[in-house]
Amino acid sequence: MHRPIALASVLLLAGLVTLGASAGASHATLRLTVVACATLVGAPGPVRPGPARVEVTVPARYRGRVALYVDRDHRLVPVLAPAHWRCRAEDAADGQAGLEVSAPGGARGGLVVASLDGPCRSCVAADVCRLSAVSGYSGSSAGACPASPAGLRATFLSGSRWSRRALVSFRAARLARVPYGAWPSRMPVEAITRGTMAYDLSASPWARIVTCALPRDLAGLCGTVVARGG
Repeated sequence: MHRPIALASVLLLAGLVTLGASAGASHATLRLTVVACATLVGAPGPVRPGPARVEVTVPARYRGRVALYVDRDHRLVPVLAPAHWRCRAEDAADGQAGLEVSAPGGARGGLVVASLDGPCRSCVAADVCRLSAVSGYSGSSAGACPASPAGLRATFLSGSRWSRRALVSFRAARLARVPYGAWPSRMPVEAITRGTMAYDLSASPWARIVTCALPRDLAGLCGTVVARGG
């Protein structure tokens, strides 16, 4: 079974940044329509219902410029991203899910990615190893972590490197995309990206990851985007 949408696929060109909004920025609470993305479904069945509109608080300067996107079966929390961008998703037969929202001109112009891994223990262990710089978790098939992105900086927002459940914020200078299925890499390899990962390594392990890279005029939105991943 292919893992849905690449875990790390946010890559930037010169001029794209991933800075969060300033602490003093004013915010607005918006009621946004949830956009259903075209979804590749591993096990076809009835569409699971989900909310048509959701309230979200964003920096006020982005009023009218954002939307929420979701996969067909609503496995993912609706993903915040710029309005009128392209989206696609995958709901795998094994319960995993992924969603990618890219700029109209292509992912080089900006990209937001969300993924849900689990209950595959080795998949979740690899995510935790790679993006939190934590090694030695049981369930990793090779007993060692995959190579971490260059320049990785990870901060535990809750839990610690010894916790079975935690929330991690990360930044990386290089986050190479691994192609899955019919969606090959089309992006440059040098980047700065920002993201969050929430994970649980209990009896039914899961990891939920959101990454964000946006053009300069939308860069302050990334902090809100990745915060929803927690």
